[in-house]
Amino acid sequence: MSTQPIPHGTRTQCFEQMPSAVQKLEIDRLPVALQQERIWLAESKLSLHEDRSSILGSIALGEIVAVPSGADLPFRQYYQDRTNKAQIEALPEANCSVPYLRPEALSTMMRITDNARQRFFDSEDGGAYMEEFGITNLQYSVTSMLRTRRYQQELVRHNALALDGDSAHLFGVAFDIDHSGYYVKKDGSSEVISVNGLQNPSLYSDAPILALHQELEARASHDELAFVTELPTGRGCWHITANPLIQDRGETFGSTHELVPAS
Repeated sequence: MSTQPIPHGTRTQCFEQMPSAVQKLEIDRLPVALQQERIWLAESKLSLHEDRSSILGSIALGEIVAVPSGADLPFRQYYQDRTNKAQIEALPEANCSVPYLRPEALSTMMRITDNARQRFFDSEDGGAYMEEFGITNLQYSVTSMLRTRRYQQELVRHNALALDGDSAHLFGVAFDIDHSGYYVKKDGSSEVISVNGLQNPSLYSDAPILALHQELEARASHDELAFVTELPTGRGCWHITANPLIQDRGETFGSTHELVPAS
């Protein structure tokens, strides 16, 4: 049995619109679900990012690296316009969320999205979907990466599901992936199309989302990452933390889509 609830991408009801009993259950569940993440952070003794200056310092030291963007990658990251020094310096401190991660976390993100995409491509449902719609690539949507403490505090003030304390996002080892949709590119076109319950719903299938869920379950079963399913606050996501105690991602991860997922 799955250890995480499997979301359905066509769900559009926001957290704030859900019954109060459901809201309470979710708020009570999240601190427990994040325990593994906090144990890893305590043992790793990584430095967190208080502010924009600490982000720029970590970039200069090579402790964090820019998350790439491109139409052929297995993911599409949300903050593509926040990668250089001038762009980061122009950000208000209260809005300092940037597409940077520690190298091991970026490696994790690259591999799980690539493995999940390949799981989907290799499946009967995936092959039929690609052929029916003329799809040449599918990208998972990465919605949040490195944050400063000030930005995290702003999230806590405005978002019932954002927990106070030292989130793994502050250390550059966490990222969020949308579980309500993804992006596709069609044959003969350079356009990247957003697909979810509201945008281009005729192109939507749960199969790519379930493929990523299988990959997360398989990797979590080996303590290579921890993940938490968050209900929508506008849009739902998986909060994913790469285990900072594992250094050699190349050896640990690989093309693992053929693994039997954890059950």
